[in-house]
Parts: sequence; structure tokens; C-alpha cells
Amino acid sequence: MVSRWQVISSELGLITMGARCPVQRFEIPGQEPSAVLASIATNDIRAVITRPECADRSMITIVIRADHQINDIDRLGAVLLGHMRTRPSRSLRLREQHREAMTQP
Repeated sequence: MVSRWQVISSELGLITMGARCPVQRFEIPGQEPSAVLASIATNDIRAVITRPECADRSMITIVIRADHQINDIDRLGAVLLGHMRTRPSRSLRLREQHREAMTQP
């Protein structure tokens, strides 16, 4: 299951920590962890926000258990993709604001 998560997180462009360990940390660039966690929680997926000593930022932490199935990992990927589509990253919002400001008379 960890391999499946690594494929999905890579396809989504997530920043991840955890190697082949079942404890996986990730972030969506430009997204607040609390907003990501809210999206995950509304889909009955358990996760927590952590701030690893080796990172200068908070991340979402999940534990991939032995009883998880491929569809559980795929569902998390689908939830994250949906979150990313409905909440553009901060950098994208800033670019759009800049573009709008440049077109103002």
C-alpha cells in the first residue's frame, strides 16, 4: 500500500516524507495544512497535522495500516485531487491577482 501511495502522491505533485515507512507525511504546495485536513476529514479519512523536527513547516500525517486496501489509498488520492481542484494554491491565486491588477485601467 505504501508503494501505491507513493505513486499517487507523486502524480499529484505532493511533497512527501516517509520513504517506505507506513507513517507518511505530505503537503500540497501552497495549501494550508488545516484546509487539506478539513477536506480529508469530511471524507472519513483520519489524518493529523504534525510539524516534524526535520521540517520547517507543518504537514499532514497519515498511517497506512496493514488492513488498508488499494481502494482506500485511491480514495485518499481522489479526495486530495478534488481539494486541489477546488482550492487553487496560494501561488496560483497570487498570479491571478497580479494578472487582474495589471489589466486594471
